[in-house]
Amino acid sequence: KTFNYYADKAEIGFLQTRIHKGSGLIGRKVKDLNLVFDFIVAKIERAGQTIVPRGHIALQEKDLVVLGGEVHFDQTGQDLIEFTIPPGHEWENKTIIDLKLAADRLIIMVQRANSKIIVPVGDTVLLAGDKVIMIRIDHSIDFPRPEKTIDPQSVRVGELDQPFE
Repeated sequence: KTFNYYADKAEIGFLQTRIHKGSGLIGRKVKDLNLVFDFIVAKIERAGQTIVPRGHIALQEKDLVVLGGEVHFDQTGQDLIEFTIPPGHEWENKTIIDLKLAADRLIIMVQRANSKIIVPVGDTVLLAGDKVIMIRIDHSIDFPRPEKTIDPQSVRVGELDQPFE
């Protein structure tokens, strides 16, 4: 049976990530990955071969790492917002961090015109033709954004009681 078989039949899902040049994960052993969530490294694909990810196996550049974990079913029925960025849109050629989204919004996926799926981070640049998937939360809890960044190394214990007022 295949990974896809179990993904279809059970409440387990698989995510993949590529180890890129310069990644801090290069040389790290599977046992040292510190997966603090309920994930498992299910397999590693290296140069067309599947490697069983035992603890002593070290990650290499270009490895495809497959993680397994429990699938999430959204019982809240929270709607996702999906839209395509048209040419000339104010978000075109901007990084996600430069959009300064409200605290109740998060871009969770970008699909390029060539169908490539991108897991967005702050420096992801949005392009015309990108399909953007965003979550917007409708509730009264307000989590304030920090007005300034504080270097934790520069603060002594007890010195900063309320850091973001």
